[in-house]
Amino acid sequence: MSTGAAAGAGFDAAPDAPTEPFGVAQRAAEQLVDALGRSDHRLALWLGSGWQRALDELDLVATASTADLAGFHPSGAMGHGSEVHSVDVPVPEGPGLRALVFTGRTHLYEGHGPSAVAHGVRTAAAAGCRVAVLTNAAGCLREGWGVGRPALIRDQLNLTGVSPLTGPLPPPPHDSRHVDLTDAYHPHLRRLARSGRPICPRVSTPASTAPSSRPRPRSPRSARWAPTWWDSRPCSRRSPPARWGSRCWASA
Repeated sequence: MSTGAAAGAGFDAAPDAPTEPFGVAQRAAEQLVDALGRSDHRLALWLGSGWQRALDELDLVATASTADLAGFHPSGAMGHGSEVHSVDVPVPEGPGLRALVFTGRTHLYEGHGPSAVAHGVRTAAAAGCRVAVLTNAAGCLREGWGVGRPALIRDQLNLTGVSPLTGPLPPPPHDSRHVDLTDAYHPHLRRLARSGRPICPRVSTPASTAPSSRPRPRSPRSARWAPTWWDSRPCSRRSPPARWGSRCWASA
């Protein structure tokens, strides 16, 4: 069996099935569109550990299982699922926004390689999404930050020693192997996040390789990366259940 994104549980084993990462992501995107019955999603949201209750606040229209999509591995992290939901997001002015909501993702420590980590984002981009929002729960060494404290990531360091940019050159329309990380976490999206939670501090952090897989942020056709929230619950005024306190460990 091949490794990386092509070795997922949902991998199409047909002789003519694609095996390079972008081809597998395109195949998964086509399967996702067919499963959900719509192709107009423009935003992708990943729910990290402790965020599954956010589904109760969303208007779910349709659901697909990543087990039926090429290149996806079964979720191996506590608090992560294996579903992709199609969601209608109301907008105060103009038509609503349609979004993909992933209930889990592959982590580098699960041992499938960096291409598998990036596969979900590549699939969402191939399905038409141009904005990605990632959430997670994480531990913290800063005194005074308790469980449930949100933090907004503005930059990162890849200290893993691996990258999904390795391997064959990406096919057209991807114009380069190398990624411009200038303002990769888009300033406008970070301002929007801070306006909804004014107390949210900004941090730079060592992180996994998923953001290194994003398309070049200066291309008009590329995805824009919203902030990654570090939190053990959705940002709201409600107090988190006490049992969530034990779940605030590094899961990025």
